[in-house]
Amino acid sequence: MSSLAQAKTLGEIGSILVLLAIIPFAGRAIGLVGLVLILVSVKYISDALADRSIFNNML
Repeated sequence: MSSLAQAKTLGEIGSILVLLAIIPFAGRAIGLVGLVLILVSVKYISDALADRSIFNNML
């Protein structure tokens, strides 16, 4: 089980990667990885709070 601190860190890294998506060539891949990290972060938060609707609304 992941803690909220780990979820926060994943979300921060994901947000930074999404911002780097403007880089030519590799930007799309970096942005996609960032979005996946944000989704994983939201999933961890949803599990920690035992509220599945958080993750479902993100999707």
